[in-house]
Amino acid sequence: MIDPQDENALEKFFHSLSVAMNSVDEQNLLPYYHVPCVFVATDEKSVCSNKAQVLERLHRLLAECHSLQGIDHQATVVHTMSLSDSILFAKINWRVCNSQNDQCLVCSTSYTLERGGKHGFDIIVSVINEEEKVLDDLRAQMES
Repeated sequence: MIDPQDENALEKFFHSLSVAMNSVDEQNLLPYYHVPCVFVATDEKSVCSNKAQVLERLHRLLAECHSLQGIDHQATVVHTMSLSDSILFAKINWRVCNSQNDQCLVCSTSYTLERGGKHGFDIIVSVINEEEKVLDDLRAQMES
């Protein structure tokens, strides 16, 4: 567990990250990530050692969002823990919805974060649990 102050700070961080994700602009997401950082997904493990690589990976993550108009990401903090004085872990459930909020899917992502950065934390590792699949499923629902 972590102290209530850190828990509140993480809630604010992920709310702010949700707003940035809803902009569907990787430039808005870049300040949330440490450089270097690591993205882990089902089919890919990426070490991004500079801002251009982080932007490219974020662009691929948001590619499905670009094609879906009015997509909304809502973060719920499920679990947090302190790994050291400056490193925390958080598991987040993302609710991904269309603009009418009538077609929604849920996926989870685990983050390792470091204290500091523009928004209070920097993401150093992001383990994406099927977000790309969830976005594909949401698009299929919207097209049917």
